[in-house]
Amino acid sequence: MKIGGSLLKHPEKIRRILELLAETGKKVLVIPGGGVFADTVRKVSEELKLTDSAAHKMAVLAMDQYGFLLNSLYPEAVLCRTLMEVKKISSRGKLPILLPSNLIFSTDALKHSWEVTSDSISCYIASLLCAPKLVLVKDVDGIFEKDPKKKRNAKLLHEISCETLSKICSCVDNYLPKLLLRRFVTQCFIVNGMYPERVLKVLEEKKTLCTKILI
Repeated sequence: MKIGGSLLKHPEKIRRILELLAETGKKVLVIPGGGVFADTVRKVSEELKLTDSAAHKMAVLAMDQYGFLLNSLYPEAVLCRTLMEVKKISSRGKLPILLPSNLIFSTDALKHSWEVTSDSISCYIASLLCAPKLVLVKDVDGIFEKDPKKKRNAKLLHEISCETLSKICSCVDNYLPKLLLRRFVTQCFIVNGMYPERVLKVLEEKKTLCTKILI
């Protein structure tokens, strides 16, 4: 489960999500988004014309920073740097939060581009764990046919195919549909973290407001 940086203005919602994840009894790995830390990297990259490789690595390190923030909001979770640590912590009934930079730098399997954000990185990590489900927690209800911030009556798409997703502008990065088409995970959901109970319902496979990406 990726917890997006867009929720940073609502730390109480983040804390509640982490509490629910810890209480559910399911094995869940939390992957941090980039948030304002990645936004800063993007701004500096544009101003100073950084190389794609430098910007990519700095943005991945931004995810580490957000991971430390998540752990500060919920100290009962445990920070991990390797998938072996993740499995060990999870087997002990604790909630792991992955700081992904070591893993991403060592495998170097993803494109060095702003097309690849924490969405695609989370999908890649899920594939390494053979996780059946990827949940992307954002500050919107899901994927809309048009930008809901510009079109108030935009229709929420409860389901969308990877092929269609790759052709529209949405709240996920451009590279994610390509990974999903390659079957990196078998299920993917977009859910609004402003409603922590929805996040829990997605995990429990109960009906709730969200978007399911058909793979």
